[in-house]
Amino acid sequence: MLDAVTGLSERLVAVAAHGLAGSRTDLPSAPLDEVEWFDLVHACLAADLIGLLAAAAVAGEVPLTPGQADELAVLDSERSGLSLLVDRRTATTAALLDAAGITYRVVDGPARRLAYRDAGVYRCQGVQVLVTPDHLADALALQGPPPGHGDRVVGRLVLTSSLPGLGDLRAPAGHAAPDDAGGDDDLGPDLIAALGSPVTVDLAGRPVEVLGVDQQLVVACAAMATLPVTPLALLRDVAELALCPGLDTLGARRLADSLQVIDALADALTLAWDVFDLADKTELSVWARRMGSARGAGAAAPPAPPSTRPGLAQRMFGRATTDPRSGLTLVPRPTTATEPPGTSRPSRSSRR
Repeated sequence: MLDAVTGLSERLVAVAAHGLAGSRTDLPSAPLDEVEWFDLVHACLAADLIGLLAAAAVAGEVPLTPGQADELAVLDSERSGLSLLVDRRTATTAALLDAAGITYRVVDGPARRLAYRDAGVYRCQGVQVLVTPDHLADALALQGPPPGHGDRVVGRLVLTSSLPGLGDLRAPAGHAAPDDAGGDDDLGPDLIAALGSPVTVDLAGRPVEVLGVDQQLVVACAAMATLPVTPLALLRDVAELALCPGLDTLGARRLADSLQVIDALADALTLAWDVFDLADKTELSVWARRMGSARGAGAAAPPAPPSTRPGLAQRMFGRATTDPRSGLTLVPRPTTATEPPGTSRPSRSSRR
């Protein structure tokens, strides 16, 4: 049974790494049997990776039976449609905020397409829109009451004035705080001021202000440091952002330092390079390794590692111990995804 779970884990990581420059992970070389396919599809749905699985199939890197190809096409079409709805809602919200004179930044979701080389493989299932603390109440009022339960984008656009891992920008003694980032003591820090200037993109025919690639990388790494487990989709985002030709490497490091999340940046980069087995060394990945080594040399000697490294599957779905190198655990991103239409779980007796 462990071998079967390990095989699924390796396939899932390979799907998450599809199209990632320098990744040495391997996708299946032959069509999967009924049980293996069922498990992989449901894992990709839970991990928010169905777009990458579909892209790998279209590229001929995942051989499929005709039935598997039809099923995947339906699932990817559904996720693509939801992604389009999120894009449109984001554009509409941005227009409302602009008209009201409220400064905002799209943090993720559609903004991620700045980094993805093939923007068509990115399926946006949700988005965070950052506003200043003193305008959060006004922004929420503009958004109106929650949509009805029939709305497919319920809860997928979140207006916020805070971000995970960046809740306190008040610097300790000897560490300079970002200019104008202090904010009101009751309202919390102004992250928009701390993060800096935005990038304007066209979304659904409207100009929308989003975080730049270096800003998105720092925010994603800070968020990852707060999670008990690391979603593969978020880890893929980190790798894609770090390898983006438009990344300002020095700017990302300076921003992480000013926000006091420099360790989170180094740890997330190291984890991404390890999990996706990236052959290409970049200035940022080499720096992250050196940061980790320097911190390790200055820390107390850790306990002896286990005799064998836990497999990725053992770290999936909360079944695993932590990665001895990073202290982080990998699982697919939890979602409320239901079973694909027209599929049913094979009986236990059909398992080989």
